Amino acid sequence: MAIDLSPTTQDALSLIVQNYNQGLDPALHLDDTDFVFNAPMVNPDVAYARNTRLYAKPTATSGKYGRVTIYYNRIDLTAIGAKPIVTRGAATMMADIVPLLNDYYGINLVAADYDNVALPAQGGGLTQAILTAKVDSLMFIGTLDFDLEAGATPAIRAA
Repeated sequence: MAIDLSPTTQDALSLIVQNYNQGLDPALHLDDTDFVFNAPMVNPDVAYARNTRLYAKPTATSGKYGRVTIYYNRIDLTAIGAKPIVTRGAATMMADIVPLLNDYYGINLVAADYDNVALPAQGGGLTQAILTAKVDSLMFIGTLDFDLEAGATPAIRAA
């Protein structure tokens, strides 16, 4: 079964499981107490037009057997929208900027989704910064480019 994900404030794994379970007999439902989920991987199978494959394996005590394969689309940060300009304020790390990006794009990046790297040093004008999704992010892939500018109050605006 293939599912599409929308930006949300809900936990990524809960959203994936909830979408997978829709329309299934309750006896076939997945949950995080009876199943262990591997890290998502790029889907190489062209038969499923989704960019991600996730395996769910039952725990030994669940009474269930077999492996479930879930195909879905992670959100590609590269294609999410126009590059904004972020006024950095006192921000020094990517995590300091992420709440602004979440509000601007209407997404829910959490610490498990991106590399929390130091922001580049501020030059005289705009400085390019890149947020990179972690390989094992359940919700996101790719990179998100934005420009940083000096300023006392953190803010974000269209370029």
